[in-house]
Formats: sequence, C-alpha cells, structure tokens
Amino acid sequence: MAVINGKKIKLGSCIILILLLGLFSTAIAGDKVTFTNVSVDFYGTMEGLQEGDVIKAYDPEGVLCGVFTVRKAGHYGFMHIYGDDAFTVLDEGASPGDPITFEINGMPASSSGPDESIWTSDGEQRHVNLNW
Repeated sequence: MAVINGKKIKLGSCIILILLLGLFSTAIAGDKVTFTNVSVDFYGTMEGLQEGDVIKAYDPEGVLCGVFTVRKAGHYGFMHIYGDDAFTVLDEGASPGDPITFEINGMPASSSGPDESIWTSDGEQRHVNLNW
C-alpha cells in the first residue's frame, strides 16, 4: 500500500501508474534529445551536405539520441550521440553495440565508414561518412 494525497493505493496500481507516466514522458521526449552523462562523438563527410542541414541520429528503438546542424558544407561533427542512462527507467539513447541510423533534413541517410555507425562506449569518437 502507498498513500497518495491522503488516499491508500495498492502497490500494483502504483506500479501501473509509474509505467504509464514513463511511457507518457517518452512520447513527449520523442522529438528532443535527452542529454545524459554518456556520449560517443560521430564526425565525417558527405557530398552535397550544406550549411544549415540538420542531421538526426536514432538508436534501434527509434529514440532520437543526437542532433547536429551543419556549419561547414560537406562536413559534420563532432556530433554527440547520447547513450542510455543506466540509472533511469526511460530509454534516453543508445547502448553499447547499438547501430545508429541517420536522417538529414528528414530524409534517411546511409553510412559508409571508415568506422561502423555503432554506439561504442562513453567518450569514443567514430569517423562515419554519410551518403544520401
């Protein structure tokens, strides 16, 4: 039993409420990157990339975990791609070994090395060139 606003609530009801609040907050945060204490920096080149283009990075669950606005035509980075915070219930970002997918101005982009577009571990850098 838990007491909320002076009313007794069964533990099962509390757990369901917590899960629903977690799902609701994930839906709200789906359009924004959640900054965590872990990130991998991605950088690279792409033919046709223009100043002002917006690159978004997603983990396999579709969580937006990085955003970068291009400042120099043909180049991007260092783009912080945030990892999941192991101390929260929410999925805020990538986990080690997760493949990262990219969008540029809302259109899918593919990666072409030299490094794989995989989230590795906090503080690492990945050289990943992009293609339309």
